[in-house]
Amino acid sequence: QIGAGAGTAANNVNLLKRSLGLLGSGLALGKAVKTMADFSQAMSTVKAVTGATEKQFKALTATSRELGATTRFTATQVADGMTFLARAGFQANEVIAAIPDTLDLATAGALGLARAADIASNVLKGFGLAVSQTTRVVDILAKTSSSANTNVEQLGDALSFAAPAAKSLSVNIELAAASIGVLSDAGVQATRAGTGMRQIFVQLMKPSGNAKAAIRGLGLEIKDLSVENR
Repeated sequence: QIGAGAGTAANNVNLLKRSLGLLGSGLALGKAVKTMADFSQAMSTVKAVTGATEKQFKALTATSRELGATTRFTATQVADGMTFLARAGFQANEVIAAIPDTLDLATAGALGLARAADIASNVLKGFGLAVSQTTRVVDILAKTSSSANTNVEQLGDALSFAAPAAKSLSVNIELAAASIGVLSDAGVQATRAGTGMRQIFVQLMKPSGNAKAAIRGLGLEIKDLSVENR
């Protein structure tokens, strides 16, 4: 009787194991199906926003999957980042070129991918830089934030304010970022730093009477000034 009871108990345990195994497999399958559905929806949005052709859409999808497999971001998150770049005016091929560096920026700045895409696109557009310059922008943001009392998000905010005026004076992003870094070290950060730099650039473009007098007091004329060499 004891032996028979033990056998029955063992059979029940095995049955329970199989039931739990099927349940676990069902949950895993359900999660996988939801992940695929989320990715499919995200890519549909990418296609709609970019207006990609079928060939471009296949390339966008392949890029999302590859980066989702080789970075800390999921393929769906990569697709969401692509959408933000597209909404900033990037064409399908430009999105493919810019998204890897955008992921690097998100990692370097401990940012969400959407925010990183927003910062990268704002800086590129503000300075009138081509998408091929994304790596340069990311490197400058990462280097400046690690060298000054600021972070990537604060620096991105500051540059978004200062970029248009800096571009008008042919001030490159390296000099603008370094200048904001100096202001940040003095406790003037983020939008305050960007607004301050913009005011400086505006005054150089249209100097006041006092500024003109000070410049002439140095034996110079406005046309003699070269902001890039200062």
